Amino acid sequence: MLMIYSFLAAALLLASPLPAAAQVVYPSCSSSWFWSFNSLEQSPCAVAAHLQSVCDHGEFTIPPLVPGDSYVGPSGSNDSTDLCKCNTVVYSLMSACDACQFDDAVWFSWKTWSVNCSVVDPPSTFSNTIPNDTMVPAWAFLDVTKGGTWNPVLSYQVGDSPEAAGGQSGTFSPLPTPTTTQTSVPGLSSSQAQFLSKSNSHSNKTAAIVGGVLGGIVFIVLTIVLMLWGQRIKRRKATRAAAAVMFGSRAVPLQEKVSKRNRDDPPPDVFSSTI
Repeated sequence: MLMIYSFLAAALLLASPLPAAAQVVYPSCSSSWFWSFNSLEQSPCAVAAHLQSVCDHGEFTIPPLVPGDSYVGPSGSNDSTDLCKCNTVVYSLMSACDACQFDDAVWFSWKTWSVNCSVVDPPSTFSNTIPNDTMVPAWAFLDVTKGGTWNPVLSYQVGDSPEAAGGQSGTFSPLPTPTTTQTSVPGLSSSQAQFLSKSNSHSNKTAAIVGGVLGGIVFIVLTIVLMLWGQRIKRRKATRAAAAVMFGSRAVPLQEKVSKRNRDDPPPDVFSSTI
């Protein structure tokens, strides 16, 4: 009888569903974007999903895009402090995941992606521990805060090596630098290249405007300071000239004061008084 119960228990255990394993889900990338894959042949979408799963109990899903859509950054109060999303590394990977799905797919700027983040990792840093089942390519660590957006041209020039391996936090110091001047990027469509060119042009114009405004303010401040300093010097000279005119005719040399009194006369008694 005991053996029968044991067989029944074993059968029930095998028949019962097992807990679902933690998993990440992500869309596929076009093979023409092979250069953006890591050495494990994982696409940017796969790497981005693995990194974001760190703050979500090992699970994360990146839904596939439909034409005309783009991935948005963190939203809501729960995401505002999520450093698995609020960092430039994941932003770059998600931008590449966006770009690799459609020829006309475009990506948001870093400012738009991080607008709801109350805390942000330093540029080029993923402060959480990278999962052991992925590796982060070097191009994902480029500092996008300088240009304002993810740049596939620079990313292609940097390449995937060296990679940040699993089990460690990801950061590069110094940052990788491009090793080639090639500007054509496999997989990058003409519409995406045009979008990138407009984004860079807008960033340059914004920087030029800001620089011009700051330069104008500095010039105005220096001009005012120099004018005030010049007026102060003029007032000081005028005061000295007026003092010289006022006291010049009444000034008596010291030797004349001494000569008016006989040196042999006793000094006056300052304590005597006349009655």
